[in-house]
Amino acid sequence: MILHQLQVAHWRSLVDPVTIGPFDQGITVIHAPNGTGKSSLFEALQLALFDSHAVGGQEILTIRPWGRPLNPKVSVDFSHKDTRYLVEKTFIDSPSALLSRWEDGKFIRLAEGREADAELRALLGSSAPGRGLSNSVHWGLSQVLWSPQGLLALKELAPSVSENIRASLGVQISGDGGGKIGALIRESFLTYHTDQGKIIKGKNAPAIVSLEDELTRFSRQNQLLQTKYEEHIVASRTVEDARHLRAQKRREAEAIGIALETTQEEVERHQRLTSELQAHQEKLLLANERASAVARILAQIQAAQTDLTSFSTTIVSSENRLAELDKEKNATQLRLDHARQQRDFARTAAEGLHAEERHIEEARSYLSFYEESAVLKNRLVRLRDTDTLLQQAKIRRAALLAPEAREIAALRKLTSTIAETTAALQASQIHLTLEPIAAINVIQLPGTTPLPVASNQKHTFSASPEVLLDVPGFGRISAIGPVSNASHLAGQLRSATEKLTSLTRAYPSQDPDQLQLLRDQAATLDSEVQALEARLLTALDGQTFAVLDRQLATATAALQAIAAQQPGWTQSPPQLSQLQLALDRQRASHQQTLREAEKAWDQAQNAHLASDRQHLETANALKNNQLNLASAQTRLADLSRDAVSSDDLEKRQITHLREAREAELLGKDCTERLQQLPPNPTAQLVILRKQKETLAAAEATARDRETEAETRLQILTQEGSYSRWVEAAEQLALLTERIARERLQIDAIRLLHETWQQCKTEAIAAVAAPVEKAASQLLARIAGPRIGRVRLTENFLPTGTSPSLATDPVHFDNLSMGEQEQLFLVTRLALAQVLAKKERQLVVLDDVLTATDTARLARILGLLEELTDRLQIVVLTCHPERFGGLAQATFHELRPS
Repeated sequence: MILHQLQVAHWRSLVDPVTIGPFDQGITVIHAPNGTGKSSLFEALQLALFDSHAVGGQEILTIRPWGRPLNPKVSVDFSHKDTRYLVEKTFIDSPSALLSRWEDGKFIRLAEGREADAELRALLGSSAPGRGLSNSVHWGLSQVLWSPQGLLALKELAPSVSENIRASLGVQISGDGGGKIGALIRESFLTYHTDQGKIIKGKNAPAIVSLEDELTRFSRQNQLLQTKYEEHIVASRTVEDARHLRAQKRREAEAIGIALETTQEEVERHQRLTSELQAHQEKLLLANERASAVARILAQIQAAQTDLTSFSTTIVSSENRLAELDKEKNATQLRLDHARQQRDFARTAAEGLHAEERHIEEARSYLSFYEESAVLKNRLVRLRDTDTLLQQAKIRRAALLAPEAREIAALRKLTSTIAETTAALQASQIHLTLEPIAAINVIQLPGTTPLPVASNQKHTFSASPEVLLDVPGFGRISAIGPVSNASHLAGQLRSATEKLTSLTRAYPSQDPDQLQLLRDQAATLDSEVQALEARLLTALDGQTFAVLDRQLATATAALQAIAAQQPGWTQSPPQLSQLQLALDRQRASHQQTLREAEKAWDQAQNAHLASDRQHLETANALKNNQLNLASAQTRLADLSRDAVSSDDLEKRQITHLREAREAELLGKDCTERLQQLPPNPTAQLVILRKQKETLAAAEATARDRETEAETRLQILTQEGSYSRWVEAAEQLALLTERIARERLQIDAIRLLHETWQQCKTEAIAAVAAPVEKAASQLLARIAGPRIGRVRLTENFLPTGTSPSLATDPVHFDNLSMGEQEQLFLVTRLALAQVLAKKERQLVVLDDVLTATDTARLARILGLLEELTDRLQIVVLTCHPERFGGLAQATFHELRPS
């Protein structure tokens, strides 16, 4: 579709007819300030091509100019598939539609009324909304090609648009041939399945459903017959099994009897050997215990004799060492007493420096009070200067009367209301202008005084709903217009004016800007007062002038008291550093003497303590050795109480060890003979007895089961279950084979349907790849390679990008506003290139790229110029300077009415 000319009248703010055209075959830029009708042109083009002329509802009434009962009109001159058309429509009152075609050098009527609307939809591939005005979903291909103001993003494509894009890209699976094959496959699939893929049930169910029901019934019957036949087989086997089992149990019982006799003999031998082994083990244990007791006694006697010799030698040595330590202890005590006297003398000498320290401390206090009083005097001077400035600022602020910010906002709103009401009142009134060639007197009826109007002077008279004038010597002049709400607007204007006067009565002006200047001056003074108060508060640091004055008086009094004791300091202040230096020298000398005396005393004390500690340790060791000697003597006396010699004890130990060896050998022989017998024959004997009893009971049970099974077998043989079961199995096999054939056919149709759907889905998904590539190339030329590849859904809707540095795709919500609008623009342009393969297409962009920077906008303009070989582009904007870089564009300025 290509646009040639657009004419609009009586449309919102476009009261007078406006004609735009002829449109450039490349790029046309329509520019105008906000509110002058650019979007109204877009809306008129949309309603002319895609909406019914008879559309109703409140929404269509809003396109009528304010306060004017005019019928909106629009005509569009365009070409589609090399044929030129003209559509003319009128909306609201007396709606009409006329579609004409260019024939023999002029437009000839083609259709009118509803037929014209239907013919347009057929031409442009659009669709009718259910009710009310259409939206982009109903625009056909223009849903992609046209971008209304603020709606650059693509959120949803109509199915017809997606199919057109796929057809342009060559997707054959949705063509005529593919459609017929798909329809046949779909028809066959729905013969057996629901849309959800389940087998149809109920009245229209396929034959397999009844066959499976019949199979279920035959299966139950066959199962019953098979159960009967299996019972016959089981019964015959049970008879035979019971007979064999009874014979087997009898033979097992006989074998168990033989094993039972053998095991009884083994139990007796095991018990006899076990008793002998236990006697030998007890004898071995007793001999070992006796030998160990003799060995312990011999060891204790040897240890006691060794301790007696060792402790006697140690006691003699300790007594000699203790005598030496007594002499050393007395000598260290004498040295300690001398060192204590020297230390006490040094400490007494150091205490004599206190008088000098008090003199220096008094000098330090004098200098401190002197400095404190000077600082307080300077601080009080600065504080009082700041306080004076604060009081002056408060006086100036109190003298300035200014409104609050909320009052100014209310005044601005009220002023705006007055201006809007005045404009609405003027728009609702009739205006009559006189410009007489000679001076006249004019009386505006009813009841006004004559008004002189000079020659060649214009004067306008306004009223509603009629302007009525009396001109003496000429007659009466009247002008009548539509009845409107002028009286209501006049009342609103009076009310707003009175309210404005009331709000500004206390101020020197009603102008919000002048009052804002007063507010700004007041704010400046408030800031100055706050700054001075903060500075004063910070300088006071939580104190007051009275407190500071008291501190100054206190410091001055202390300074005077010290000066009374040291009058020379008032003329020559003390040199604290010299006094301190002299004191430090004396203190250092005394400290050195004291440190040496303290060191000597510490050394003497450590030597005395060490001597005393060694004396105490030696005395304690002597005492312990004496106690250990007495203990060893007592132990040796206890061990020798029986008057048995060590030789006799050693002989006893050898005898006990020989007895233990003999008992160990005899026990080992018994153990070897026990190992030759089966383990635990007594338990085996118990088990064999229980097995014999169990086998006897099992033989009796088998005999009873044999009798019962023979009776059951006779009953089942009389019923003839085998022949009936064979007949039912044959019928079941035939029915199963028939169901298998039906199931194979249904599964084949399902597989064909699923394969067809999968192939179609894969083919459709692959279609988005060329569009993604084209959009990615356009976006890379605008924003560079950093932003990555554009990502589209199978329905050609952008989801985001895949930057090279990111592992996962980035959704467009995470892009900047400028990058988002660039993404949506290149997607539309890429789709437009696809749709323009067979014929040129019209692209309309209303106030787009508002967030795009200058550098990227320049690149976009270059792309738009390159795309004009297949696209006609119309741009509506309030910033024509942003599109000044277009070298071959046609600019149309829409001037306000």
